[in-house]
Amino acid sequence: MIRQGEKLFGEYDWERFDLLVLPPSFPYGGMENPRMVFLTPSVIKGDASGGQVVAHELAHSWTGNLITNINNEHFWLNEGFTTYAERRIVEVVQGADIATLNMGIGWRGLKDEMERFKDNLECTKLKNNQQGVDPDDVYSQVPYEKGFQFVLRIERQVGRTAFDEFLKKYIATFKFKSIDTDTFLDFLKANIPGIEKEINLELWTESVGIPEDAYEPVSTIYTKIISLAEEFKQGKMPSEDEVAEWKGQEWELYLLENLPKSCEPSQVMALDKRYRLAESKDYEVKVSFSATRNLIQVQRVPWRSGENSKNRGKDEVPSSTLQRSCTIWWNRREAAGETGVCRSTRDLPPHSSGSSRVYPL
Repeated sequence: MIRQGEKLFGEYDWERFDLLVLPPSFPYGGMENPRMVFLTPSVIKGDASGGQVVAHELAHSWTGNLITNINNEHFWLNEGFTTYAERRIVEVVQGADIATLNMGIGWRGLKDEMERFKDNLECTKLKNNQQGVDPDDVYSQVPYEKGFQFVLRIERQVGRTAFDEFLKKYIATFKFKSIDTDTFLDFLKANIPGIEKEINLELWTESVGIPEDAYEPVSTIYTKIISLAEEFKQGKMPSEDEVAEWKGQEWELYLLENLPKSCEPSQVMALDKRYRLAESKDYEVKVSFSATRNLIQVQRVPWRSGENSKNRGKDEVPSSTLQRSCTIWWNRREAAGETGVCRSTRDLPPHSSGSSRVYPL
């Protein structure tokens, strides 16, 4: 991974790259401290899929730690470039199909954020105004995924070879400095003459929404997961051959994002009997399966009468604390666009935190 990072960005300047796995109370997937990255224990999965988090934190050694955004209004300079670099590293280490899967998950997450911020479109800009705003209230996938799309758009315009050379020069010019969006754009125009005639830079950085020339990836892995989930609705369980190469990321997508909440508990139990998901060494698969199972089970618990509360009829109250908590949990995840698995691909938290994700410091 370090060798690939150096191919992209130039020499690794921090001498050491250590990983420290923290207790489960650590609230993030990872934190990109120079020389020593902090990781959640859920990154230890028994396979290589947790390496995506490490790839992201490693990429921060150049974009984030070596070059830093001057303030939170330019956060995309950290996360957009880092998400791009993460996927370039994953492409080499884990293969192009996994990198494309991550791009597809990110694209869907970005679309979800557009819906989330439909009444606050300022938050969909890369360069945005956060005066008087608590950054925790507006943290989202926008700087990660729209930022990634902007960086990718430049690469698509000039070609990968030329863009890699530009990246090295960018890092060498601004390392150990804090910059803003305008500084980056001035450098871009100076080093790729005429780029502003090919790409609407102002549209990408200062306008709301997703530009029309963004790239919508197509992942064969994700398409297959959706197809298998549709078959599960019809009572067909995936065969061992169909899931033979699945790791935690694919199982979590299958369970949380695509399994219907209306399927029968017996189907879910049969799935567990065959694939032992409740015993998975991957913590996120285990939690995803348990959440799916509990949600389906409690939906079939009858409502209990006699628990009237203000403004509710006696048959409108859940019969148990479990049913309340599971229903609230699921609804909040859907409202926040949290039914994907983006958190496992970068420095996002290993657990849901209510109505919105918690992003790294």
